[in-house]
Amino acid sequence: MALSRYLSSCGVKVRPTPIKSSTDGTLTPDFVDKKVLFVTNNASKSRKSYKGKFDHLGVQAHVDEIYGSAYAAAVYLSSVVKIPKSKKVYVIGMAGLEEELHDEGIATLGGTDPADNTIETFSLANFTLDPDVAAVVCGLDTQINYTKTSKAFQYLTRNPGCLFVATNDDSTYPIAEGLLPGAGAISAPLRFALGKDPVCTGKPSTTMLDCINAK
Repeated sequence: MALSRYLSSCGVKVRPTPIKSSTDGTLTPDFVDKKVLFVTNNASKSRKSYKGKFDHLGVQAHVDEIYGSAYAAAVYLSSVVKIPKSKKVYVIGMAGLEEELHDEGIATLGGTDPADNTIETFSLANFTLDPDVAAVVCGLDTQINYTKTSKAFQYLTRNPGCLFVATNDDSTYPIAEGLLPGAGAISAPLRFALGKDPVCTGKPSTTMLDCINAK
C-alpha cells in the first residue's frame, strides 16, 4: 500500500544547541512527494511554539505540518464532533492548549484564568454552572488544583452530553533531572470520580489520525 504521509514523533526534550543540518541545509527528509507530519503529545505548547523550536534547530517545517495533542483536541471538537460555535470548553491545561482551542474558534473557561488558579477552598455553593460548556478538555497542567478538578466534574456530571476529552494519557514525562507526572496523571482523578475514560486525542490513539484526516 502506498503511503502519502509520514508521521515523525517529537520528544518533549529539545537539545540546548542546534544540531547540524544535512548537506542541503535542511533537516526535512526527502520522501519523494510524501508529506511529513511532526506529532507530539506535549499539550503545554502550541504548534506556533513548536515552529519556533524547529526554526531554532534548523528544521524546515510549516505550522500545518505540526500536530500536537492540544491541536488534535481542538480539531476533534471543531471538526470531528463539531460542537456548536456558541458552546464553550472548560480547560484543565496550560496556555498552549488554550491557544489551539481559540485558533479553532472555541471559547474557553478555566485553564490559565487566575480565578481558577487558586489555593482557596472550592465552594460548590458559590459556583455558577455555565450551561454553554459542552466539553471538558484535560491536558498537562502544572497548576492543577481542587478547584479545576471540581469545576470539571460539575460540568461533566450536570451539563447533558458534556464531552470528556484528554490530550493524552501519558502517565509521566521526562525532563533532564528525571520523570514528572504526565497529562494522564492530571486526568486520573476525573476518570476515577466519573468511572469512565475520556476520548484521548494524542498518540497512539486513532483519534489523532481522525483529527489529521479532518484537516
